[in-house]
Amino acid sequence: MRLENLLSRRLLQFLAIYEAGNVHRAAQALALTQPAVTMSLKQLEADTGTVLFERSTRGLAPTSAGDALYAYACTLRQGAEYALEEIADEAAGNAGLLRIGAGVGWTTTIIPGALIELNRQFPRLRLELVTGVADQLARLFETGRVDLAIGAGANGPATAPDHCEDFLADLPMVAVADRESPLSRQPKVTIAELAAARWAGFYEDDAFVHHATHFLAAHGLRPPRIAMRSNSVHALAEFVRGTGMVMIVISSLTERVKAAGLVQLPVEASLWSVPVSLRYRKLAMRSAPIRVLAELISARVREVALHATTTSRTPPT
Repeated sequence: MRLENLLSRRLLQFLAIYEAGNVHRAAQALALTQPAVTMSLKQLEADTGTVLFERSTRGLAPTSAGDALYAYACTLRQGAEYALEEIADEAAGNAGLLRIGAGVGWTTTIIPGALIELNRQFPRLRLELVTGVADQLARLFETGRVDLAIGAGANGPATAPDHCEDFLADLPMVAVADRESPLSRQPKVTIAELAAARWAGFYEDDAFVHHATHFLAAHGLRPPRIAMRSNSVHALAEFVRGTGMVMIVISSLTERVKAAGLVQLPVEASLWSVPVSLRYRKLAMRSAPIRVLAELISARVREVALHATTTSRTPPT
């Protein structure tokens, strides 16, 4: 059975148009003619009684009605995909596919152990793990590319009725640098000294830049100078260790970067904290593996938060 057997032709074509931003590219993706796709869109707009896209020479831009329909259409498509996968896996004797999105700070800490335990309980389960920063994971989740996402930073309101978000903990950010850097040798590092340093950070982490800029502005300072970006914790730690830059990381990564030769800086004041949350779909929670993984991740994040609260009372060494 194919997705086209469960969802209407117009809905699938609307999804293709929305995601391509252009009728010509959508028609190519669907292996249809452009006039056929254009007619389908006109009929859908007539049926809904509203304009779904604004037309221009640069393509199509969704209206607020188009955005609303897309959110619900994604939910319908995801539900149909879940149904097809479950039916196929039942026929093949498999336990299904679970797609996880996780922040870079979690894929090197709690996620591996959680997935090992999940594999022990569901040895026939297929797993896909995607790493990214909060903004990237939010897009993957909203478009149905991952079933479960754990990340730090505010995700904004749910974009579809079956989207759920469980708050797990607030975790503090800490500053780290090479143990031989001038800042590491000081008994205390001021916020101004921290701001004056060159920073290394995660690739496309706009939420981090926003938090850091707001924090420094509150102290009358300019935005940070981020001189190096990567989506690899190891690459960033090695770069910081070899250049004397500083790196601001979520406290769950402290032990990981210390193992790479970095030390926590004795900053005069606490930095900002970020909320850690787990995003999932109500429909997906009927799957036992997803429920188990959500419980494993939630428990481990709360353990990390408890440890961070305890160690924050102890001066860094």
